[in-house]
Amino acid sequence: MKRRVFLLVKFALSAALLAWILTRPELQSFPPLIRQANLSWIAAGLGCAGLAILGMAWRWQACLVSVGLELKLATAFRIMLASSAAGCFSIGQLGADASRIVLAGRRLGGRHAALTASVSLDHASALPAMVLLFLVAIVPHGLVPTFREHGLWALLISVILFILGGLIVRWKWRSVHDRILALLSERRLWRGFVIAAARSFPLWTAYCGVYYCAARAFAVQVPFLSFAGVTAIADAIASLPISVAGLGVREQAFQTLLHQWHLVPPAASVALSLTGFVILLVWAMIGAGWMLTEPISHKQP
Repeated sequence: MKRRVFLLVKFALSAALLAWILTRPELQSFPPLIRQANLSWIAAGLGCAGLAILGMAWRWQACLVSVGLELKLATAFRIMLASSAAGCFSIGQLGADASRIVLAGRRLGGRHAALTASVSLDHASALPAMVLLFLVAIVPHGLVPTFREHGLWALLISVILFILGGLIVRWKWRSVHDRILALLSERRLWRGFVIAAARSFPLWTAYCGVYYCAARAFAVQVPFLSFAGVTAIADAIASLPISVAGLGVREQAFQTLLHQWHLVPPAASVALSLTGFVILLVWAMIGAGWMLTEPISHKQP
């Protein structure tokens, strides 16, 4: 009985959050534009999204191994899908990361400190590919000096937030904090970082392909490498804890960058951004279905 009530609560909460997102002002101009989209390109975007989520699971696998944990790729893929569903209804990456740790913890007998370290390593391993894409986007437009100036402030803020986060974890969860520090000193963790960073490149190619296919669906033609750089910048901005799933923030980033750098009409930029989000949302809903039928507890395999 408790399990059924818990399941109904999760269904109700998911429906309420989805209804809230679908009534956001950013989505009001979307339905008229989607009727003009090329469905073949949207189907290609759906394929890229599946490959991107599979790539995320593959990269996370390397991070798990580096902290002494192991999951089958199919299991990691299922967890990544479920966590992406949570990410669609949360501020920034918090919901996705938390659900990933909880769902993996059910299969691995807890181990929350090691799982938290693996998720942190997973995010860190994305940085080399993201920085490369940033440079691909900004160098042709002569923005390196501007990027350097504002990048210093971004780096300073990131360091401050990182330190504050570490202090909070140390204060609230001292044992978890100490175990994470112990893990960070291990050589195999750095080997896992290198492997995960290498896996980030095909992952980012597939992820940027989602929005590129959405752009082609609206007849927006921008060179893929340049568009991938814009996508990386927009995604980084959308991941900040500002709005639910980055809605509105991501659209503004695409609109500003594509219009200034490639003269793409603002309406088309907003349409391709929302279409890319909906494509990823389709896969997230599959993950939500799995998450809603997840048993409350698992035996360790």
